[in-house]
Amino acid sequence: MIKRILNQETLKEVSTNLRLQLDYNDIKLIEDEKDGKKSKKARICFIKAGWNTNGYYFSDENLQEILLLMEKRPKIYLNHDYFGFGRSEADWSASYLKTWKEDKALYGDIRFTDNPNTVWIYNEIKEDPKTVQFSIDIAAVVEPMEMPDGENGRKVVKVLMYRSTDIVSYAAAGGEAMKILNEKVIADIQNINSFIKKQKENEEMEIKSIADLKAQHPSLVEQLLNENKNSLATDQKIAQLETEVTNLKNSKATVDTEIEKLKIEKVALESNVTSLTAEKTTLITERDGLKVKVDTFETSVKMANWEKDINKAIEDSQIDKKLVSDVFLGQLKRLDKIEDVTKLIEDRKGLSPTVINNGLQSGNLGKDEKVEITDDNLVASIKS
Repeated sequence: MIKRILNQETLKEVSTNLRLQLDYNDIKLIEDEKDGKKSKKARICFIKAGWNTNGYYFSDENLQEILLLMEKRPKIYLNHDYFGFGRSEADWSASYLKTWKEDKALYGDIRFTDNPNTVWIYNEIKEDPKTVQFSIDIAAVVEPMEMPDGENGRKVVKVLMYRSTDIVSYAAAGGEAMKILNEKVIADIQNINSFIKKQKENEEMEIKSIADLKAQHPSLVEQLLNENKNSLATDQKIAQLETEVTNLKNSKATVDTEIEKLKIEKVALESNVTSLTAEKTTLITERDGLKVKVDTFETSVKMANWEKDINKAIEDSQIDKKLVSDVFLGQLKRLDKIEDVTKLIEDRKGLSPTVINNGLQSGNLGKDEKVEITDDNLVASIKS
């Protein structure tokens, strides 16, 4: 499936989401033994940075993305999953023992399974490694990019998904076709050769009916019947797969419709969130303003009550009003406890309101005599 992403200003195609199947043929068998049994292992280089034969450019960062994505999918299968119905254990051919990045290439050590359906792959590699291709199946965002030879290529912007590593018999990039003659194929060829030989020996025999054919070539008749049954079963399976594909397409269309609806709902919800965020900001501003006003009011009330308590302490002490200056009141207001206020007032009451030069002296004030008693002098007198 191809998904095109368009720039809204220029309507120019800037990137494409593609499923890529990239083939490589760099295999080295690893021969070792454990508990007297030979292991079936190999080391493969399954992708390199730069331009590959499929016309895609991979950066070193893309290789790191693939390496991280493939950690949870170590199994290697025979052939690609063309229909997307999942992988069968019958096609499980090998598994990664470890993978790593080195010199701008990804490598992996693999161990082949003893799966009867795929055991021939290891033997084929031992015979001729060039006949086997390892193909990685990924999904990536790509964009157009000119190749060094001037041809049109594509640069991989980001790898989105790693599906699997698969063993294929034909390289999409133009590699050698795989030549595999397993026991079944060899047996078929031998049967055909035997039939031709027998036909030459019986050229004089005349076949006029199916009964004659059965009598003279029973094995050939049985083979033809079996092939016909297999063909019918294959046709039925293909028809079933086509029906399933159609159903999947219809399901996808329904899902796409639901997605579009959800996108519209998402836009509406985002608009509501923006509006609510603006209202929240306004409320927070108003709340902060009210908090400042409340704090100011509480401070004013607290100061007024404190001044009231100080004035009451002054009245209760019956201190001479001449000894209560503005500076002294300021000192009282800066105290925290009423006990400290009372003590400072009592200390001040012990002073006599007389002045000598810049200091204080003992004596009584005249009735009409105006004397200014400074706060510094009073404090000095208290300390003495």
